[in-house]
Amino acid sequence: MSEPRKKRGALIGLLQIAAIVGVVVVAVILSRSPSSENVQASAEDRGGPQFGSGGSQEVPPVLVSVVHPTPDQHRVAVAVTGSIVVRNEIELIPQVAGRVVSISDSMRAGGSFRAGESLLAIDRRDFELALAQASADVHGARSTLLLEHAGSDAAKSNYGLLNPGVEVPPLVARTPQIQQAKAMVASARARAEIAKLDLSRTVFSLPFAGRIVESRAEIGQFITKGQSFGTAFADDTIEAMLPISPANLVQIAPAIGRRARLTSGRDEVWGTVARLSPQLDDRTRFSKLYVVLDEPDRLTPGTFVDVEIQGSVLANTFLIPEAAEGLNGKVWVMHNNRLEAVVTTIRGRTDLGVIVDAFDSKNGLVVSAVPGVREGLSVALAKPQNE
Repeated sequence: MSEPRKKRGALIGLLQIAAIVGVVVVAVILSRSPSSENVQASAEDRGGPQFGSGGSQEVPPVLVSVVHPTPDQHRVAVAVTGSIVVRNEIELIPQVAGRVVSISDSMRAGGSFRAGESLLAIDRRDFELALAQASADVHGARSTLLLEHAGSDAAKSNYGLLNPGVEVPPLVARTPQIQQAKAMVASARARAEIAKLDLSRTVFSLPFAGRIVESRAEIGQFITKGQSFGTAFADDTIEAMLPISPANLVQIAPAIGRRARLTSGRDEVWGTVARLSPQLDDRTRFSKLYVVLDEPDRLTPGTFVDVEIQGSVLANTFLIPEAAEGLNGKVWVMHNNRLEAVVTTIRGRTDLGVIVDAFDSKNGLVVSAVPGVREGLSVALAKPQNE
């Protein structure tokens, strides 16, 4: 290789190395120089002007929406969910044994019955014969008593002829026999009443209106005295069971007697709080309210319901939108185009908003979301969309 060509190759290598070194130096310098954002932030911290492509700028006010609440009377309402339950179910147990000869359609599972309605009938013949026999025993006991009285009268007469002026002894007057005959009459009458009662019990009914949950009786079946053949419940034992937190319970205290509106789909039923559980649930730490329904036949046990329980009426309070509620009861008001924080007391809630103690709302209560919300933030009213 010629000498000029060697020199030219060495020169090119040196230029490449110099170029690489230059790129590295520029990169280091750029990485250590402050950015335009940092320069602007530093200027703001020093109270100096902000620099940008257009020179110095001022931050525009945040647009907010406000309402002007007025103090008034508002009723507290607590919204909870619960279910329709039956206070107690009863076992259907016959008081006499016998073969079933008829069953009402109401006696089937799901059937509804009236108070005193005949639900099931047992063969009466054995009980009619037992009543006839008991009635005959009553007549026999009465006859025996009459005979004892007649014998007593005759004995006292004869004794008086033989012993004038002397009191007749009890044994001569047959007093013990008369007392025994009276006892036999009373016993026979009691057996007759029992037979009559057993005969009436061959027709099975219940003293309340209700519904059949389960029935295992059929025509021709022999049912045993004291053995259950189904279950039922009374209509007036249908009620709502509502788990409620201690905080919500405080808002409607005293809870007993409060009116409640229950809704399930399109059904709406009113009721009254009747009872409060004496202890908290071990798992949820909630209490349980029991609501007696004005129309218990409108809702089926097992149905889930949304319930609004009406509390007290509070005077000199605001009803504000939930959008205005901040943390720890704090709300924001607009005053001279600046934000001010107001801490108020939440007294209750309704479907329409939050009930709080009335306060000075200044130029309006802020109900819109404010990014970077803080005391003294510059704000302006947002114009309605139709303007």
